[in-house]
Amino acid sequence: MLKTVDNLFHITSIDKLKQILRDKGFKPSYAEEKVGDKCILVPMISFSNILVRDIGENEVIDYGNSAICFDRKWGISNYLNPVVYSYEDGLIDDAISFFTDSVLLHHELHHFKNILEQNTNNKKGRISEQINLYKIITSQKQKISNEVKDVFDYLGNNYNEELVDVISNYANEIFNRSMGIIALTKKYIVTRKNNDTKVAYNEREWRKLYKDLAIIFEEEYNYKDFTNKQVKPKPHFEEEKYLLRFSINEIKAILVDTENNVIEITNELKEIFGQVIVEELLLKKKLLIGTKDVLESEGF
Repeated sequence: MLKTVDNLFHITSIDKLKQILRDKGFKPSYAEEKVGDKCILVPMISFSNILVRDIGENEVIDYGNSAICFDRKWGISNYLNPVVYSYEDGLIDDAISFFTDSVLLHHELHHFKNILEQNTNNKKGRISEQINLYKIITSQKQKISNEVKDVFDYLGNNYNEELVDVISNYANEIFNRSMGIIALTKKYIVTRKNNDTKVAYNEREWRKLYKDLAIIFEEEYNYKDFTNKQVKPKPHFEEEKYLLRFSINEIKAILVDTENNVIEITNELKEIFGQVIVEELLLKKKLLIGTKDVLESEGF
């Protein structure tokens, strides 16, 4: 039978792992990403479809030395999705850059109503040559298409409030329904805060997303708040409705970095979920708690 890697690891610190166990679930937070030319904040809970050998300092994922592992079927049942990796000037990168730049303009069309109406009344001609359509675009790299300019130029010479609302509402619908695609796209290679680069593709990331939590683009007023942990500390969403819950029976394995932590986490689990069920799962090896070498020996 073909070997598959069915693990979904959430990698973290030992203290955060304890909190996840106490909450019996995960709380989403904003993560900084870059898609196309834009920096965005995506509300998510992140997992990686990898082997335990890839976790740790100088390994594929170095976010912490502790982790909790679930089966991929658990992830699918909870609507986790694998990300799509892109690279600069690739097909996906180009398509998303075009989409965000074009649809964002139409998404913001209602803000241009007064300008469009005045331009029509004063018969000033092509509005795309008179106002800064780049005002909500981060990078000048992606040019605004002629088709987008044509929409603004037509409305700027034939202003009709109802038509503006129809186009804006339609763009909003496309924008909102397409956010999942944007939220599930990640750069193949990312630049980290210390300016070194990392091949993110190797992480084989899966994400839990939330339809009712907005993606924040860097142009928005509250973008910096969520990148400053002192202003908005993680987790960003504490409400019960956003908690990604799990039962003790759904945990496949827990990774820790010392034998003392094995004992500590085992005791935590007994206190939270009950001694009898935890001991039974450990005895039947339906739940494993161990250091990296122990989990590797068990096929993780």
